[in-house]
Amino acid sequence: AHEAIASRMAWAIDLALANIRLREAARQQAVRDPVTGLFNSRYVDESWSRELARAERHATSLGVAVIAIEGITGLAVHGDDVPGAALCEIGYLLNLSLRAEDGAFRVGEEELLLLLPGVPADVLERRVEDIARSIGALCAARGGARAHTVAIACGAALFPRDGRHREELLQTACRNLERAKLAARARTSAGRAQRASD
Repeated sequence: AHEAIASRMAWAIDLALANIRLREAARQQAVRDPVTGLFNSRYVDESWSRELARAERHATSLGVAVIAIEGITGLAVHGDDVPGAALCEIGYLLNLSLRAEDGAFRVGEEELLLLLPGVPADVLERRVEDIARSIGALCAARGGARAHTVAIACGAALFPRDGRHREELLQTACRNLERAKLAARARTSAGRAQRASD
């Protein structure tokens, strides 16, 4: 009798654990981008609210970065899913590069958002630019002859220096992103003019 009871209890525990694993798998599918493995745009709101509240409560900083990977979808050649493979590797790269407390999100086809709690002001831009350079190197390795079609740019903002609300921080990060894009285009144009005059 005791063995039968123990067996039923073991079966019930196994079933409960299986249900927990299924629920967690479903939750992960709901908040993860299937290509990159990064958090998706649906999870951004919850993360923003949590991290801003935490930064406010502990009187610490929150770094926000927007990274644009323009042209990555143009890497496909002869039907090969090079963009998908590159995005998958970018997700892996970010998971290796970021701290456990950082958050990385795919918020558009070619856009990423980073939330970096507690990052000092003098470190934020350097960290984000290092990440953007690593992504650029990865795209260059993946893209081969078509790698020149991919342009990487980033913009950052810092709570509370650049604002205390999500909208303010995102606007500042996006403005800095646009400035970075314009500067990159100007350098490219200057480089072309220099080569033409040689």
